Order: sequence, then C-alpha cells, then structure tokens
Amino acid sequence: GPLLVMLHGALQDGATFRAQTRFARLADLGAHLVWPDGLANQWADGRRPEERSGRAPPANVDDTRFLDQVIERALAETGADPRRVHLVGGSAGGMMSLAYACARADRVAGVVAFISAMPRSLLDRCRPAAPVRVTVVNGTADPVIPFEGSSFANPRRLAIPATAETIAFWRRANGCEADDAPRHALPDINPRDRTTVTIAPSRCPRGREVTLIRVEG
Repeated sequence: GPLLVMLHGALQDGATFRAQTRFARLADLGAHLVWPDGLANQWADGRRPEERSGRAPPANVDDTRFLDQVIERALAETGADPRRVHLVGGSAGGMMSLAYACARADRVAGVVAFISAMPRSLLDRCRPAAPVRVTVVNGTADPVIPFEGSSFANPRRLAIPATAETIAFWRRANGCEADDAPRHALPDINPRDRTTVTIAPSRCPRGREVTLIRVEG
C-alpha cells in the first residue's frame, strides 16, 4: 500500500495531529501512516520570520534530510510501495510538505496541504525536478492562512501569498493549463455549519493533477 507521511502544524506534534484528525482510519484501507515530530514543534522549511508563527526550529536543522530518513525507514519497516509516497500536512506541516516536494519531487507521488499555502520564500526558490500531484484544501474565511493572502503589514496574520498562487505555481510546474477545469460542488451534508465545498480541478497531463478543494465560509 501507499506510505502517508503525516506532518503536524506549528506548536503540535505527531501524536496531537493524529488525535485531532481522523486520518488514522486510512490504515484500514491499506495505507501505512507515519507521524514524525518536528523539533520545537516546528518544521525547518526555509520560511522567513514574518512567514512563521511562534518560535523557529533550532538553527542548522535539515528537515528535508530528516524526512528522507523517516521515509527510508518507514519503507523498510512497512513494505509500503516506494512509488506511492505521499505527504499530508496541516498548516505549517502543509508548508513543509510542499517544501519537501520542491526538493524531492522525484521521490514523492503526491502532496495534500490543508490550511496552508506556499510562502513567498518557497515560491521563489522551488524548482521541482519532476511533476508532483498536489491538492490544497483551504477555507475562504480562514483568519490565519488568508485565502486571498496577507502581508506582514497585518500583524495578526502571517505574510502569505494567496492560495491561487500556490495552485498557479504547481500548474506551471506540472505542465497544466493555467485556468480551472469545470468546478463542481460537493453535497452540503451539514447546512448548519454554514460552509460548502467546491472542487476546482486543473487541466493537467495524467498523473500531474493539481486540485484546489475550496471551503466556502
């Protein structure tokens, strides 16, 4: 089965991420999951201070190499398919997932980043060596990762480009067309939560899909 590397958000650890989500159920479907911990509950993904909440990880930490080792060990111990390595990250974990895909595109089949986007420092330096399937799940009313982006001039928000810039980057990197494929809305199974979900796919070559799952509200 596939290997899913589950990356926690800032100020969390792997155990907390596992307890606060339902992702562990994916093991029942044959997936192998690992839940690594970032030092100081952060990830060394190359962000600048204004792009980060809380303290930075210790100096000289190489979390790309750390995740190399996590993946190598997990593949050896679980027998997971090395062609089906996926990173799943929330918030800062999503940023680290995308940063790892930039550095190790030839080792990653796909990334799912939620409550997350690529900071400017990552957009500027990312040069993936191969296509990577990318799915971004973001909310239009998120106060921490603003859907339309935010500058450092707003001290209550991280300096982060709009979600659309992350999608546009990976469309270019994967050889996709620039505009959305036809969108479709998911059924609103809980109208009381005042949110709806729209899937915005891309026109990409097979195996290079870039998808935005947009949570309205």
